[in-house]
Amino acid sequence: MLRKSVASRTVLGFCGARLGGVAAVTCTSMIAFAQCPPNWIHRDLAGPSAREDARMVYDSTSQTVILFGGANYATGERFNDTWAWNGFAWNERFPGGTLPPARGGHGMAFDPVRSRVVLYGGNLPNNTTDYTDTWEYDGSAWTKITDTVPARRNSHGMAFDSNRNVVVMVGGQTNLNQAYREAWTWDGSVWFRESTAAPANGYGASFDYDRSRKASVFFGGSNTIGNVARFNATWEWNGLAWTQRNPANSPSVRRLAPMAFDPARDAMVLFGGDGANGVLLPDTWTWNGTNWTQLAVSGPSARRGAAMVYDEAHGEIVVFGGFDGALRADTWVLPSPLGIIRQPANYGVCKGGAAFFKVQAVGVGNLTYQWRKNTEPVDPVINPSAANSTFVIYEAQPSDEASYDVVVTGDCGSVISSPATFSICRADFTCDGAVDDVDFVFFVFAYNVLVCEDPSMPPECPSDLNGDAFVDDADFVVFIQAYNTLVCS
Repeated sequence: MLRKSVASRTVLGFCGARLGGVAAVTCTSMIAFAQCPPNWIHRDLAGPSAREDARMVYDSTSQTVILFGGANYATGERFNDTWAWNGFAWNERFPGGTLPPARGGHGMAFDPVRSRVVLYGGNLPNNTTDYTDTWEYDGSAWTKITDTVPARRNSHGMAFDSNRNVVVMVGGQTNLNQAYREAWTWDGSVWFRESTAAPANGYGASFDYDRSRKASVFFGGSNTIGNVARFNATWEWNGLAWTQRNPANSPSVRRLAPMAFDPARDAMVLFGGDGANGVLLPDTWTWNGTNWTQLAVSGPSARRGAAMVYDEAHGEIVVFGGFDGALRADTWVLPSPLGIIRQPANYGVCKGGAAFFKVQAVGVGNLTYQWRKNTEPVDPVINPSAANSTFVIYEAQPSDEASYDVVVTGDCGSVISSPATFSICRADFTCDGAVDDVDFVFFVFAYNVLVCEDPSMPPECPSDLNGDAFVDDADFVVFIQAYNTLVCS
């Protein structure tokens, strides 16, 4: 659910002209609120016990955040409990099967293609050694997959690369207390080492995948455990090569600072960490692919080793626990001020069919929607869906072919989605969303008739794809292109 962070507001005026009686928003903010961007919010709720170096992922199948494990380094204790955060409360899960042994500093990522949480490695109780095992959680049970490769490690980074549909793992610490310079991928069957030239400071580095720029982002870290030098270099991995970025501004040196991609901000969010000489940090930063920006927000105490992830169902960053001089068991959320996390997609449908354009937006306050056709607002009186997150074109006609986008407005301003193209799928004669063998048979019948005016031609001569009153070789070329594409959208 979306929240209003404040009740007061100051009207600044319209940002753009009015078209057809509907304001056409052309800038990013119409009204300013006292809490835009929003602050961190403390959720004072019971949940997992105090710990650091737990890991959290967002499970898009169940639309919950999953937490596993963690450590108390003072006592040597490790945890192997599984918890789910639904945006309002923590609920402990009791999975079937054999649980992964207790650990902290492991790596974890969610594979949405296979609907699996993937876990690798971590540190055993009392720092005796590190694990070299791979586990998966399907929402019901944990299953051990392998314990052969890669080599044992902890404090590594893991994320899901949605461009290549693999889990990526980088860095971590060897048994000799040195950082690995490796990048591995897990495809659900095998681990594959893709690089041995990763950044040198892979112990406790911040790491996540930027799905907008199709690159994994690596920040900070150190070469080994202990009170050694920390770093603040920013690197990106595109699956083929590492590139060091040189932003004008950067966070100070640190390690053990969680980082998560916020699709609404279209940026990485980094929080806290263990800075120079072990000084704990409380700051929050964003990385937009070009530069780092510190957010003027207050929130959790300065800490290291917190678990953090973006909760897509509720449009907010979630932080749990960590160490700020003592172990913590607190939950904090940082709402996205306003953004679109799922853009509308191109759509094709047969003449007379229905087309659906969907957008997923998050932000502070109650969001409103205004769909546009070729940048002109669609009148919601004529089509009420023009004011919803899903816009429907009923009984589509050639005159509906256009580019469609939507203006989303919340308490923190307005944003415009990417445009999506609608086209009539003229070769889908059966109107089932695909141009297949059944449509081919229909086309061949019309092709043999040839002339649209022939009484035996199907009504309205739908197989005349180029509009010249004949169903001939030119139409056949158009049909075959659609046939090879298969799916209308």
